[in-house]
Amino acid sequence: MGEHTEQYYRENMGYSEFLESHSIESYRKYALILIQYSLERDSILDVGCGAGKALDLVTKMCPDRAVHGIDISRTSIEKCLERGLSCSVYDGRSIPFGDGHFDVVGSFNVLEHVMDPYGLLAEKLRVLKRDGHLVIACPNFLSITNSHHVHTRGIRQKWRNLIDTMRKTSGRGLGFERMEVMVRKEIQPDDDACNATNPADILAWGKEYGLELSHWSGQTYEMSRIADLLDRSFLRRLLGSTLAVFRKPGTS
Repeated sequence: MGEHTEQYYRENMGYSEFLESHSIESYRKYALILIQYSLERDSILDVGCGAGKALDLVTKMCPDRAVHGIDISRTSIEKCLERGLSCSVYDGRSIPFGDGHFDVVGSFNVLEHVMDPYGLLAEKLRVLKRDGHLVIACPNFLSITNSHHVHTRGIRQKWRNLIDTMRKTSGRGLGFERMEVMVRKEIQPDDDACNATNPADILAWGKEYGLELSHWSGQTYEMSRIADLLDRSFLRRLLGSTLAVFRKPGTS
């Protein structure tokens, strides 16, 4: 993270309260994925755990898992600790655990907010055990099916997103585009997003590092039956989110 971004999150109670106001149902699909790809007594790390909504769900549904969260925000971690969750503050750069420490490492709506997204992915991969699973959940800023953000709003932008998606899918122009952070009094979702995360760049990264794709969806939470149908087709790359699970190959 850049210094300005770190300062924004570190002691921002307003942002922590904004995260805490989110419905816990928004995190349920992500939490279920963490559970699905872990076994009894497995260790799970939630990077950028925020106010602890996903941690809370996994801990309550599967108390046999060793679940831990980290976040740059001291105010958010305080909220997690108040609910008895296992969590700690970190510097936003180096995950404070040794190589191959966790069976599952995930992040929910974090990748789009960091100044060095590939650095974050590399750190998540470093602390993941061999045969473990890496979970990435984030918005798709190349979507044409929603208008929640300036990068997905308007016919002209949607047309550009469609072209960029096709280009990246063919292996051209890969790499997260930088976006300008929006600052306004009333915080809105993804105002603070600084990279245009999308499935093509994420899948290309996984392939580059020799990871096996275990699961890929264009939805991070349950939507409509129409969205479910689109999610089973090529068009899932145009939906509003990315939920990808990669397996880190073992030694054999």
